[in-house]
Amino acid sequence: ASIDGPIGGVMDAMGTVGPNLVTNGDFSSGATGWGSLTDWVISGGVATHTGGIENLAQLCLEIGKTYLISAMVTTNTGQFQLAAGGTYSGYTSATGLFSYYLQCTGDAWVRLQADTGGVVVIDNVSVKEVTGNPATQPTTANKPVLRSTGGKYYGEFDGINDSLLTGNLALTNTFSIVVAGNLSSLPSQQTLIGEDTGGAQVYVTSGGAIVFAKVGTGVLATTAAGEVVAPFVATATLAGGNAIIRKNGVQKVSTASALTLSATTGARIGGTFAGAEYCAGSLSALSVLQGAATNAELLTVEKWAASITPGGPTI
Repeated sequence: ASIDGPIGGVMDAMGTVGPNLVTNGDFSSGATGWGSLTDWVISGGVATHTGGIENLAQLCLEIGKTYLISAMVTTNTGQFQLAAGGTYSGYTSATGLFSYYLQCTGDAWVRLQADTGGVVVIDNVSVKEVTGNPATQPTTANKPVLRSTGGKYYGEFDGINDSLLTGNLALTNTFSIVVAGNLSSLPSQQTLIGEDTGGAQVYVTSGGAIVFAKVGTGVLATTAAGEVVAPFVATATLAGGNAIIRKNGVQKVSTASALTLSATTGARIGGTFAGAEYCAGSLSALSVLQGAATNAELLTVEKWAASITPGGPTI
């Protein structure tokens, strides 16, 4: 993403981008490797869409994995989009280099799709597997915006439908979530990160309390109101039968909890799968620690999160 542009994907700090999996992505060998050539002509090192809505496709993906898919569009008098199986990037009528983080669903084909009108010319297609657990958003209208203040970067979420989606975080019995940001206002409950029903959720109430909950079941722990009034670093920990919330490196509450969280298919950053409780403001850091973390380890992560947050707290 570019500054003041939409965020389509964010790499996991532990993740990597693999080699190009596409055969003949520059079309230098004609149609080699490509199928579904109806409505497409490959000649002179480019693929040109001539009409209809047939996909130019290649079988090179694995269902469930996330890929960084790119293509150079040199001519576009119609509309064009990329797809990983059944996950589509959304149409664009612009030209240039387009790159999307897409999780493969449905089938294992990478697709280049143009609509029925206009001419689209494509070159230099690449498909690279992204390891780790990247956060992505394929829907254009739901993408947060990348902002920068004082050389520090953050995502700006609109509180309506902006969010980023991750794969399974495996949050069950022992883990910590550290999240940093700045909520511009608190008109309603706002989720910082949330899984599906039975999973973990960290949200802020309209009164500024930080809440650690099991989605659809109940609250694990909550602070007093008024905790979130400025840039903050919030930490939610489940360990040893206790639900613990820290703010800016200081423990605020520890509550005994018999609730066990369920493994879910993924998490939504800036929202939850179980309701329209979206974040309105900025999120600058998120770290998920599996297993038991010491206070010293948490403090190290919290200091890092504060250091990259514009106007972040002193910890």
